[in-house]
Amino acid sequence: MLESITFKIGNALRMFRRIMNGHRGLGEDNAIRMVHAFVLYHITYVAAMLNWKKAERRRLEVNIRRAFKTALGLPDIASSALLLQLGVHNPLAEIIEAQHTAQIARLSSTKAGRDILVKLGLDTIVERDNVQQLPKTIFESITVLPFPRNLHPINNHGRRLARAGALAADAARFPDQTAFVDAAHIPGK
Repeated sequence: MLESITFKIGNALRMFRRIMNGHRGLGEDNAIRMVHAFVLYHITYVAAMLNWKKAERRRLEVNIRRAFKTALGLPDIASSALLLQLGVHNPLAEIIEAQHTAQIARLSSTKAGRDILVKLGLDTIVERDNVQQLPKTIFESITVLPFPRNLHPINNHGRRLARAGALAADAARFPDQTAFVDAAHIPGK
């Protein structure tokens, strides 16, 4: 499996070198996006699900560093410690841990997934067995307006402020019938 990953990374690096020239080629930001798309995502989904030996993990980390050095236009002999200090990528151990956590969270969201986790002896992240439906009369009386489009935080700053002001003014007309809620569920809060 490691040889297959190394071969794919080598092909991706050759492609990056062809399209990255100093004058009119791909910029660093787009090259880093390509490394994420062609190298890191593949390693994330393959490497996280296998048990690697220590030497194989080191080789994968070397391949990740080579890919990012190529994207940044650095030579292969550039300092790996300095590359890690840049914060352009995470170490392999963190990538694998994040993928495992995401998979457990995804499986924890369904009854069948929770059953699989119990059979594997893993704990679920969120218990959702005690979720209850709202009564139909209450559910039908709740109005949730659609999320406005074209409200990018940087590009549409004025539009966002105007929309927030309009929503606040509309809510102020009916203070006893309005509730502001945070849609994000944060366990423990």
